[in-house]
Amino acid sequence: MTLRMAAPLLGLIFSACAASALAQPAATYDVVIRNGRVLDGNGNPWVNADVAIKDGRFVKIGRVEGRGSREIDAQATMFPRAGST
Repeated sequence: MTLRMAAPLLGLIFSACAASALAQPAATYDVVIRNGRVLDGNGNPWVNADVAIKDGRFVKIGRVEGRGSREIDAQATMFPRAGST
């Protein structure tokens, strides 16, 4: 195989490798709400936190490392913590 014939093949291989390297990691949660203000329902001050939801339940409140199928940036939005009234 000559260099002229191999160049398109090498370009195709390089493109496939680059695309897979840039692919997003699989979602860990259904929804991740980032940068919100979480209220605990007990009159304490709000705290900045992320909230992860999976199968309709809050599964993590705090700094969420994983990705969500849906990501929401709640910059400065307040929402109550699970279980508060």
